[in-house]
Amino acid sequence: MSFVNRQGEPGRTDRTSGDPPVPGRPGGVGLPGALGDGFDLDDPDVVKVYYDVEAWDIDQRSELAAVLAEAGLVHTWVEHEVVVPEEIEALVDVVFEELEERLGPFPVMLAPDTAAVGFQVDDLTDDQRDLLVTVLIEAEIAHRFQDGLLAVAESDADQVDELVDAIERGELSSSIDDVEVPPDVLGRIFSLADRLARDETDGAARRTLLELSDQLAASAPPFGLAQRSWAMIIDAMGSLRVAFDADEYDPERIVTAAEELKALVRPYV
Repeated sequence: MSFVNRQGEPGRTDRTSGDPPVPGRPGGVGLPGALGDGFDLDDPDVVKVYYDVEAWDIDQRSELAAVLAEAGLVHTWVEHEVVVPEEIEALVDVVFEELEERLGPFPVMLAPDTAAVGFQVDDLTDDQRDLLVTVLIEAEIAHRFQDGLLAVAESDADQVDELVDAIERGELSSSIDDVEVPPDVLGRIFSLADRLARDETDGAARRTLLELSDQLAASAPPFGLAQRSWAMIIDAMGSLRVAFDADEYDPERIVTAAEELKALVRPYV
């Protein structure tokens, strides 16, 4: 998961936060002597890495600063960005990975230059707004709040529109957290539907899909998915079951039902 943004400019790196970290923990790792007591932010010979943590709350930022200090990783702050020398970037990446596991997931900020769609959300109650933020974070949807507007990328606009509508209608609530939903259920449904669309005689895919459907309910969507969209997926799974159980075997009907199920799940995988 990408949980920091880095922007490029002279003397700054422009790699994404998804760079693979080096294995092992950073604690106790010695630094080059020239960087042991800090570094000159204005030194053009020092390539610097900027981690944008604007979306983090004060407790998360304090924990980050404490872990970096404990690990002996030299750093400084420029407004909402943590700045480190490039030569310790891999070690700092490990810190961020470990903090994400312990404190995350963290919000993904919408880049300023991203083509965005705005949603008016100042009419939401505080509880509804908190739920919306939780859902956006869990779904790893990049976003930004400004002047009562929620801005998201154009590619995420349809999904966010469904989520906002579902929250306003009361169809998405914190009680969803208490419902046991199989892990990666949408990915599994898509994979099984794809297999059946390619080969309607795939008995293993058929059995697995039927077993999975028995564990699901239209009233209990995966966290972050609007109930209306989930109900449509459940209905499509039911149509596929009906095609399997039809008195007369009709391969075309099975393939069509599998393709329709794939089309419904595709936006969420």
